Amino acid sequence: MKDWKLYVVITLAASWILAGAYYFGVVFKTTASYTVMASVYMWIPGILAIIFTKKRGRSLSEIGLKLKFNRWYAFAWLVFPVIIALGIFINVLFPGASFSLYMEDFLSSYGPLLKESEEYAQMYELLQIQPIIPLLMTVASGMIAGITINLAFAIGEEIGWRGYLYGELKHMGFWKMTFTTGAIWGIWHAPLVLQGHNYPEYPVLGVFLMTIWCILLSPVFSLVRIKSKSVLTAGIAHGTLNGLAGASIIYIEGGHPLLNGIIGLSGFIALVIVDILIWMKIGKEPADF
Repeated sequence: MKDWKLYVVITLAASWILAGAYYFGVVFKTTASYTVMASVYMWIPGILAIIFTKKRGRSLSEIGLKLKFNRWYAFAWLVFPVIIALGIFINVLFPGASFSLYMEDFLSSYGPLLKESEEYAQMYELLQIQPIIPLLMTVASGMIAGITINLAFAIGEEIGWRGYLYGELKHMGFWKMTFTTGAIWGIWHAPLVLQGHNYPEYPVLGVFLMTIWCILLSPVFSLVRIKSKSVLTAGIAHGTLNGLAGASIIYIEGGHPLLNGIIGLSGFIALVIVDILIWMKIGKEPADF
């Protein structure tokens, strides 16, 4: 078995065992306990990638663990605010969906759970006076998280997907490598999706949708990794996406869970548009691939 296939098998097995142990072994599940499990889960691809790399006597710089600032770091940080804005624009074109600064649907669903908190009271007051301020705060906090706390965990995945697998699958060419990595990445999420991650109302269908979503996301991550010559940019893009994903949903009123947000059909369409733009720009592969 080729090293990269063995890596994928071991990564999936280790990750799925952890998720299964949590699901079947933890009696009293809380948001905090799930967050701890998911944080460890995100680092399994990275830890195994480092082990596989060192076992072969290779430098970690070969899997993109190096820091050399260039404009692609800024691109990686800024690209997902644009993609999410595009997704929101597409979202409101669907019948029954609209954009609302007042977050009516979000507050009607989660307000009762949050109303005792001081932060909720402050946000609610701001919404009544200056509804644009909570939006700006949401975007700012998501982007800051993208290069701090979210990056600390997203980079664990990216060391595996856009670090180790990038080097192993590069011979396939940009698009085949990218879509193969995306499919593996999506399937890796399966136990989390089945436990309610991203598609809580559609856990089984969600496994398929998550895989398609990861395939559509992959070209952006692969592009910034190649252009910057560092896996850190993929981590920044990933962390920023995670930080802003909620904004693509909480400001939508009406619609349907499978249509709304960056993980819904509107987000899929936005990513297809971006992937087409990448293809128009680079063709079969980037010049420096």
